[in-house]
Amino acid sequence: MTTYAALLSRSRIADQNFFLLIDPLADCDDDLPVHPDALLQRFPSDAVETVLRADLAYAPPICPKLITLADAGHPFDEDLVRLTVDAALAEPIGAKRLICGWLSSPSPLDELAHDLAQRCVVAGAQGRRFIPLFEPLRLELLATCLQDRVPPWLWPVSQWILPSCGGLLQLCGKAARSAAPLSAPDIATQHLAPLVCNVLSAWQRLAAQPMPHAVRGFAPRLHDDGGPANQAVAKILSSLQRSHALGLRNAQDRMTFALQHLTVHARLETHPHIQERIHDAISGKTSLEASLARMSDGEWHYILNTLARERS
Repeated sequence: MTTYAALLSRSRIADQNFFLLIDPLADCDDDLPVHPDALLQRFPSDAVETVLRADLAYAPPICPKLITLADAGHPFDEDLVRLTVDAALAEPIGAKRLICGWLSSPSPLDELAHDLAQRCVVAGAQGRRFIPLFEPLRLELLATCLQDRVPPWLWPVSQWILPSCGGLLQLCGKAARSAAPLSAPDIATQHLAPLVCNVLSAWQRLAAQPMPHAVRGFAPRLHDDGGPANQAVAKILSSLQRSHALGLRNAQDRMTFALQHLTVHARLETHPHIQERIHDAISGKTSLEASLARMSDGEWHYILNTLARERS
């Protein structure tokens, strides 16, 4: 098995049922062995249960599928697990993903599928609505907010291993008790999921591009730290929340701010020249992206050198 597949095998709770959750709404080439049609053919019908989304109850075939990989106390197909792990790590991290995770639970298949569907129906100011919290990016975003509250919220899923936005496998769980419903701030954070996804994709694209030597000095964090990795969602969320605290409300301005934070400097907004650009964006004079683009190379060098001296 691959290193991650072996790790997943060792991490599995052996005396609980072991499941795979997939989302047929994700883009997947028809000829891939993990395409939902091909993958589901590997299992008997009683090993697959639909997670009936409240917003897609009229279309069960495109709802998520919970698949039993192994019953409690029984081994699973190692080749199949390796196949799903490899597929998960190869998926674009900023897009809707086919592989949503590997779950351990004492609950039987049908009960767990029903529970997963119900936990995605949340109460808000406008009434109850469905949020696909099983999606890896959204679940990682929720885990970032809940911190030590995420294990009890997941119950009766005692362990959820998800493909993170940093290209790694992330373990959530290790609990055996239920928790209170999600709070209003927890739910509100889910509104940022599209922005997090867009920043994540842009960050990854920038990291994947060859960086000419003359450009490296203008993106020191990208040059030194690379692209999305461990805690990528937490870092993006922190930057987006900081942009809101500064007064930015336009979605594109907030994404621009976050990307600058992640690739240029973590304290960029503390410099007066940048504060002026942020103020112009807040007042509606121009977009933050356009304002920053008008700055000369000399001005950027001055700002970064000033911030570097302040840090030393």
